[in-house]
Amino acid sequence: LLGGTEIETEKNVDIATCLVDHDANLRLAAMEAIFKLGAPASNATVLEGLASNLLDEIQEIRTAAVKAVGQIGPAAGIPELLGILASILSNDEDEVRLAAADAVAAIGPSALTPEILSGIASLASADYDFNLRAAAAEAIGEIGAEDAENPTVLSILLTLLSDDDDCVRELATESAGNLGLRAPPKLVHSLVHVM
Repeated sequence: LLGGTEIETEKNVDIATCLVDHDANLRLAAMEAIFKLGAPASNATVLEGLASNLLDEIQEIRTAAVKAVGQIGPAAGIPELLGILASILSNDEDEVRLAAADAVAAIGPSALTPEILSGIASLASADYDFNLRAAAAEAIGEIGAEDAENPTVLSILLTLLSDDDDCVRELATESAGNLGLRAPPKLVHSLVHVM
C-alpha cells in the first residue's frame, strides 16, 4: 500500500465507495480487502469500481485492481472487465500483464473471447521475457479447456509447445493436458514431439 492505509472489513466499510475515492491509498486498501475476501466481496458496484481502477494511470493501482479481479474469479467474467483485461494483456507494463494473465486464468472459460485470446497470443510471442510466455501457457489452459478445438487456442498452444524455454514448454504441455481427449491430432502430434 502506498501509505499503509488499511480497511477493517469488520467495521462494514463500504468497499465499493472506497474503490472510487480520490485517495489512492484508500482505493488500494479496498482492493486489498477484496483480495482477502474474494468473490463474496463482489457485486455489480464493486466490479464497476474495479473497472475504473484497471484504467488508472498509476501502475500500482492497476496491478492491485487486476489482482482483486483475479481473486473474485468467475464472477468477474463480465464483458466490461474482460475488455479492459484484454487491453492490459497487450498494452500495459509487464507486471500488470502478468497479473492480468493470472486474473484471466482465475476467471476461467468465460474469459474465452477473441480479445482475450489476442492478448494471450501477445504474451505468448513476448520473445524478451519467458515469464510472459509462461503466464500465457498457464492462462490458455484455464480459459481454453472448454473449447479445445478453438483454432486460436490451438495456435497459441502450438506456439508455446515449441518455445525455447523448458519451463514454458512444460506449462504448455500441462495446459494441453487440460484439453483432455478432445485434443485434435495436430496438437497430439506436437505433444509427442515435446516429450
